[in-house]
Amino acid sequence: MLSYLNALVSYQLNCRGEDYWWEFSDYMRRVCTIIGDDKIVEILIEFIKSSKCNRVGKDIKARRVLRLRNVLSDICKLSFREDYISVWKLTYKVLESKPYSKTVVFSIKMLYYGLRAIRNRVKTLPYEIPIPIDRRIAKITYSIGLILGTKHRSQILRCPQIATKAWSLISKLSSIPPLHIDSLIWLIPNKSLSNDLRSILGNELTKEIEELIKL
Repeated sequence: MLSYLNALVSYQLNCRGEDYWWEFSDYMRRVCTIIGDDKIVEILIEFIKSSKCNRVGKDIKARRVLRLRNVLSDICKLSFREDYISVWKLTYKVLESKPYSKTVVFSIKMLYYGLRAIRNRVKTLPYEIPIPIDRRIAKITYSIGLILGTKHRSQILRCPQIATKAWSLISKLSSIPPLHIDSLIWLIPNKSLSNDLRSILGNELTKEIEELIKL
């Protein structure tokens, strides 16, 4: 649950996302024991206050986490059942966000990773939950000409719902859920993990995607 909540405040960072998550992991290792749902929100807010990588809008981010306090027990129950769609819908409704909001869909991805860490097998993420449109995905979307009439990738960031529809179509055609496509793309910049991606997609396709990310 901590990873899920932290994903909802993982924006406007002062460092690379990878460094921020290392900071988060290190902090939680030092302060966490077995805690109840009522303490999860408090612990995350304390982390936000002390974070060196997440300095922008600390109060706003803390209030965002607090909005979920009253439904956290419901989210825990839904998460236990691996009901990703219900968690997703409850999250964006309580936060009054768009269903395709970057941090909202990213939180479901991190919830999935959290479950994978403690279970031998978990359900595949559903096709209904869209890919988070960040700068990296916007760059690829623009570079491959996925959306006709786009003159700059900034247009994609301003209207992410168009890109999510395009990637959802790719998801159906490839039989890979959108959030799993996102996970594959994240492997590429990490040299230690890129070999894993090559074994899945092959050298030629991986190289093409690497070139798109550099553009």
